[in-house]
Amino acid sequence: MDPTAARYPLVSVRVAGPDSIQFLQGYLTADLTRLATEKILPMAIPNLQGRVVANGWAIGTASQAVGLAVHPSLAGAVQDHLRKFMAFSKSRVEDCRPHAISMSKSATGTVLSPLPCTLEEANEETDPGTKLFRTLCFERSVVLAEAATSARFLPQMMGLLQWGAVSFDKGCYLGQEVIARAQHRGQVKRGLQQYRVVEGLPIPGQVVTTESRRSGTVVATNDLQALVVVSEGPLKLVGDGLVLEATAS
Repeated sequence: MDPTAARYPLVSVRVAGPDSIQFLQGYLTADLTRLATEKILPMAIPNLQGRVVANGWAIGTASQAVGLAVHPSLAGAVQDHLRKFMAFSKSRVEDCRPHAISMSKSATGTVLSPLPCTLEEANEETDPGTKLFRTLCFERSVVLAEAATSARFLPQMMGLLQWGAVSFDKGCYLGQEVIARAQHRGQVKRGLQQYRVVEGLPIPGQVVTTESRRSGTVVATNDLQALVVVSEGPLKLVGDGLVLEATAS
């Protein structure tokens, strides 16, 4: 990936070939048969243990290809993960493309549901819209896995069901059994909680603890607040130089 792509909020890993949709159907949580009409779908890419390697959006194209829009820090991990399973597939992983975020309704852009913004092709003159994207994601508790949080959480823990990123009707895919069992047996004990920052500067992947030593993990922040994957919503969390307090409901 071009290092300059890291300044953009999203990059898309392109999977091309005559059976690209059929191939990805076995490795994504979204039902890709819906791409023919909806053009873009929230999705996650789980591993065998059901943990989210990366998540974002699957983007349909007019050609025999699907773009997977994910956090820039995970572009290489997504490429490596998918290539492991392509030995007998008529599909291939191609180079990544950076994307910008805009509030405009351009003819070439794609609405990034459930966010009220548009995904745009990026070029050297494009405003990346990274700050806008982070703000919109935080306001709606839309969490993207990144390098520090990849392969650590089930989709349910990251709130991905709330924005339609997981289908329980599409059939088998890698990690599906773990995700479905956790959902139907009520085994998901951790979820997203919002906290305000009292002291310090939270970073994704940072571990925080309660007074009873139960731990949580920061997964997103706008510097003034943090989204944490934790159980039971404790009122106070602390970490290395960090103090978080639960926001009023």
